[in-house]
Amino acid sequence: IPIIQNRQDYYMSHGVSDIKYLDGDLEVSRIDGLNLAGETYDFLWMSLSETRSHLVALETDFDSDEYLAGGLQGTRALYDPAGHIQALQGLVPEYTDERALHRVRNHLEKAHFSIFGLDWARKASARNDTFSYSFNLNVVVDHFVSALLALNRKWRCHEKRILQQIDELSLGPHNASARVNSVLLFKDADRDLVVNSDHVKQLFAELSSLAMDVFPDLELPAFPT
Repeated sequence: IPIIQNRQDYYMSHGVSDIKYLDGDLEVSRIDGLNLAGETYDFLWMSLSETRSHLVALETDFDSDEYLAGGLQGTRALYDPAGHIQALQGLVPEYTDERALHRVRNHLEKAHFSIFGLDWARKASARNDTFSYSFNLNVVVDHFVSALLALNRKWRCHEKRILQQIDELSLGPHNASARVNSVLLFKDADRDLVVNSDHVKQLFAELSSLAMDVFPDLELPAFPT
């Protein structure tokens, strides 16, 4: 992966001078934003050797990020004469029960702790300053998404497609993607932070119940009400 200056020089040598951003770090790759013919595009640089090592490590490292595996599964190569994309897709490991159980337990336990922080932020927002609440809310919902995907043995994709990915899951709380969206955007009743936090807790209560049905030996603390 060339350094920023070398990549910038490469783009400019091909007539691209309108660069939106450089060096977004995504696992073992770098992502740049370019403006071409009035449209903004992402350009991804990837280290093949590091990518292969990362995919192999996923078989035993259950806490590592899953974006690369999830992104590869949803990638359609338009031009790849050397077959690099197909070869990497073949290295994406099976999402095992062991990995699913570990990640479900891990994220639900972390969410249990984070929800206390969400309640604290809600009570501290009496002056209509909801920054702290929104920050904690995103952390909590991220744990929900990670646990939900793991329960369905699905590699996590990029955030741009998370709600679409949730919609395609067979196991999860009813209407989960719309409920998550309502909570995050403070829509309708969720504008009330008390209602908002109650809806978050209900999502986790339903997800925990499903998780314990799938994994009978899984013990989870009850989420606060």
